[in-house]
Amino acid sequence: MTHSTQQGLDAFVLSSGAPGAVLAWSRRGEPATTVAAGVSSPHSTDAMTTGASFLIASVTKVFTEVLALRFVERGQLGLDEPIGAVLPDWPDGERITVRQGLAHEWPGGPVDDDEGSGSGPFVAAQLGLPLANLSRNFTWEETLAWVRDRPLQCGPGTVGVATAT
Repeated sequence: MTHSTQQGLDAFVLSSGAPGAVLAWSRRGEPATTVAAGVSSPHSTDAMTTGASFLIASVTKVFTEVLALRFVERGQLGLDEPIGAVLPDWPDGERITVRQGLAHEWPGGPVDDDEGSGSGPFVAAQLGLPLANLSRNFTWEETLAWVRDRPLQCGPGTVGVATAT
């Protein structure tokens, strides 16, 4: 099966215009299978490897939300309970509900600029940290330490950049 998967990924890379791709999957009880195709960047001839790192940004939100909703479905998590009940160290976690988090109705970080253009110093720092550390996996504790003392963009239950609360 890996040979046909490799051919499929090779064809995808050629047809999509992407410089390269990595595909990984696992069936219950089986070891993961991973294949790579193409090159590591548009400016390189280095082959893509199965160990390559990718900045996937907000794509992880969908996975996190589906997992949280599975916990809600099983009665292990309440939509209207504070995030702090599950994540006690989360900044302002007693003021933000699970529902607000899943709906993105909570402040994602500090006030950055008045127009909400995403060009302020917080955004630069937020993007600069992972770009400067591409091969590093940050721990939960390191991530919380990075956001802990930054003021909120807006109050829980609101969307967008507003006055810090």
